Amino acid sequence: MEKSATSKASSVFFILIFGLIFVLFFFLQPKMAAAIFPSIREARKTEFLKKVEEAGQINPQEFWQFREFYSPGSFTFNEKYVDVASGLQLKKMSDLPFPRVVLLSFTSANSQSRDSLIFPEEWANVVSAQKINSLKIIFQTPHSYIYNDGDQTKILFIKPISEMMTANGFFLYTDQEKEKFKKYYWLNETTLY
Repeated sequence: MEKSATSKASSVFFILIFGLIFVLFFFLQPKMAAAIFPSIREARKTEFLKKVEEAGQINPQEFWQFREFYSPGSFTFNEKYVDVASGLQLKKMSDLPFPRVVLLSFTSANSQSRDSLIFPEEWANVVSAQKINSLKIIFQTPHSYIYNDGDQTKILFIKPISEMMTANGFFLYTDQEKEKFKKYYWLNETTLY
């Protein structure tokens, strides 16, 4: 009888330990915690905005990390432009007033984001298409905006391709691609829900 009680206590102990480890992982793992607790997402957004304000710019690597940890999601590559160096052409799409190529889309339950290539001179058209209310702007530089639009926060910026190459670990750029991309800028359009 002693063996049975010890065996039962041992089983309960291991189940409790396993349950505790699972619960701790679920709540302490950064991406999972943000998916479950809106307050964690808000705290991450506040922290990101504070860093942007302090630096006076959007750091592309910090943005990339923030986007992924704010609300875990998935990336979709534009299959048409996987081999971007072989024949990239920016075309005007019917729903947009400026030519661009969407390279990558990020979608999650609480955010949506597109990474595109545009010509630098199209930035004014990008901004004008957003119809930004100047009273809702949180942060602004000549090449970036963070603003509220209803209950959404929108992040909009362009950066030189060299900054995209350091922030975006999905692509390994050849010398040929680096040379070809020099005339374009990286456009990011993000909506946080």
